[in-house]
Amino acid sequence: MAQVSFEDKTVIVTGAGNGLGKSYALEFAKRGANVVVNDLGGSVDGSGSGSSPADEVVEEIKNNGGNAVANYDSVATKEGGEAIVNSAIDAYGSLHGIFSWPSGQILKIVKANNLQALPAGVRSSSLLCPKPHLP
Repeated sequence: MAQVSFEDKTVIVTGAGNGLGKSYALEFAKRGANVVVNDLGGSVDGSGSGSSPADEVVEEIKNNGGNAVANYDSVATKEGGEAIVNSAIDAYGSLHGIFSWPSGQILKIVKANNLQALPAGVRSSSLLCPKPHLP
């Protein structure tokens, strides 16, 4: 079976500083994508922040010959979502996909606002794309 290529495509991966988000960011890069590595750098419960998790993943991608930029904005707000999308547009001129890995903070917001109709990843993606940005 042929491997899917993301050559010359730009993808945002949220929660990409560690765990499964990191694994997806590395795999997209391995398949040729320009990757926006978004991570607040906080703990698994959503508290705290820091740039090192995203920066380390970007460094790993670049060391393996890929293209990546770090972003530290929150997917939990419209402004943060817009800033993440703008990072992709500013760095690579386009955006082709978003892999939004739900974080502990997103799940807290979902519960606090009694949002139950959509999976958390879909809700966070709506904050990432408040207006059309995808081709």
